[in-house]
Amino acid sequence: MKIIVNKNFLDEIIEVVSRFSDPLSSLYGMRCIKITANHNFVKFEATNEITNIVRKIKVDDDKIIVEEDGELLVQANYFKGIIKKLNGFIEIKTYFNKMEIRQQDSVYTLTLNEISSFPQIDENINIKKFQINTEEFKKAVKNVAFAASNGANLIYKCINFKSSGNKLNLAATDTFRLAYYTIKTNQILEDFDFSVNAKDVKELLPADVPKTVTMFYNSIKFGVEYDDTTITARITDLPYHNVEQLFNKAISETKHKITIEKTEFNNLLNKIWINSSTDKQNRIELKISNQEINIYTKLDELGDSNVKTTKFMLEGTPFVFDMNFNYLKDAISITEGETYILIDEKIQNIVLFSKDNPNSKQIITPLRR
Repeated sequence: MKIIVNKNFLDEIIEVVSRFSDPLSSLYGMRCIKITANHNFVKFEATNEITNIVRKIKVDDDKIIVEEDGELLVQANYFKGIIKKLNGFIEIKTYFNKMEIRQQDSVYTLTLNEISSFPQIDENINIKKFQINTEEFKKAVKNVAFAASNGANLIYKCINFKSSGNKLNLAATDTFRLAYYTIKTNQILEDFDFSVNAKDVKELLPADVPKTVTMFYNSIKFGVEYDDTTITARITDLPYHNVEQLFNKAISETKHKITIEKTEFNNLLNKIWINSSTDKQNRIELKISNQEINIYTKLDELGDSNVKTTKFMLEGTPFVFDMNFNYLKDAISITEGETYILIDEKIQNIVLFSKDNPNSKQIITPLRR
């Protein structure tokens, strides 16, 4: 194989594709990028077994020229590091099991891996597609992914995707909190309900995606297509909660309602003296009356803090509850503007949503007192 390619153009491609390799994998093929070249296309592939990418670049004799067809498999991190050192146009050619990278008087050689060690990326068959706004999808993922668990239980590591007419609903939970976001699409979606590891979902939209992308799915994969790129992630085939039902039940049981500006509540939380890195010392007590919100914290053998605000409105009677500071802080961070906090009579579920981000809703479980 022999190709000549613009350094900046190649650098952008490798930067994205290499993210889907796994430099620590015991399977050397997964540490690599596979490059296949002919006079029509140059294809770049990488996989970490769970997620994979295929980027197929059309040969235009401007940014990329193919002088000899062929294919190679090279370790991604070494290849990427060399490309970043160069500029202008780069010549890449192979001989035996070596790759030569040349730019004027700079020459590098890398030992190649056996092509057979690269896992086969299956063709996407029997897929269904729909269009989605990129920024709205990114916002949706941001608004739910924080609630996914880092623990061992696979389903709680996931973001759930469920269709409802022209809406795509995303949800994530670690059992202590539940985050939910609704995206309106421009088409009626077929019925589907599946989950994907939150970490993998975050990788689906690299920095170079256009304003609108095509999402697709079948029984085993969920992915995105745009321009010359296809990215896929594996679906987790485990049942998920009926999230809409949980929210409808929690909202219907509302006994207390707090209305407060996000900035006011966030400033209040920022004043608290807390050791948020320690589970035992991130408990806060909230006392709510018609006159004030009072937040109290105590750090063992160190001291305590007490902060309050009167800039809010309460509908209901006074009440007291304890909360995990980190969960409350995360919840408030994704609200926008006027924020509503709904609490049931037994103070078992706390629902949060906001006027300026109505597509996002959350439920948090208070701590036992």
